[in-house]
Amino acid sequence: MFRVIQIPVGGLDHNWSYLVISSDGCAAIIDPCGDSGKIRDALMNAGNITPAAILLTHAHRDHMDALNDVLEFFHAPVMGYRNLNNHQHIDMGKDNYLEVIYAPGHSYDSVLYRAGDDSALFTGDTLFVDCVGFGDSDALFHTLRYIADNFPDHITVYPGHDYGDVPAATLGELKKSNLFLRCTTIERFRRAHRMMN
Repeated sequence: MFRVIQIPVGGLDHNWSYLVISSDGCAAIIDPCGDSGKIRDALMNAGNITPAAILLTHAHRDHMDALNDVLEFFHAPVMGYRNLNNHQHIDMGKDNYLEVIYAPGHSYDSVLYRAGDDSALFTGDTLFVDCVGFGDSDALFHTLRYIADNFPDHITVYPGHDYGDVPAATLGELKKSNLFLRCTTIERFRRAHRMMN
């Protein structure tokens, strides 16, 4: 089981960073951005942990602008699209892992991270609580259909920005409330996505 600490780091636009801790204390930071002091505070309050990885959902500056600061107090390899393979498992201790899932659409290098116990899905700028990211509509549609069709409704979606009535929600809840997940045809999705611009 994983413990997820959602950190409101501010950043360019209500960004979230995440501290993810496995049952045996292996820890990963996802999207080190915004106020690095808040990330440091979360680490100090987390108890005894072992740094395992710093994970990037994509390489846009607002999701990694605190990386150098975080590396000063959290010594772990930095991983993202360029050095990870689709469906690769990132070791998070005994019987715990995060799965890498390529997720083109918002950017060519977008990835998701799924907790191996299906408790959490970290979506960066691919999927928010109330909307989705800008980008290539066709690629994003196919990525969202993959999410909707391949993950259980109880998995909690943790987005990269605080764009919604709640900070996180289950996939089942988002299938009901998020317009873009309700678009089951690419034509309908393209129309809805164009209206965001």
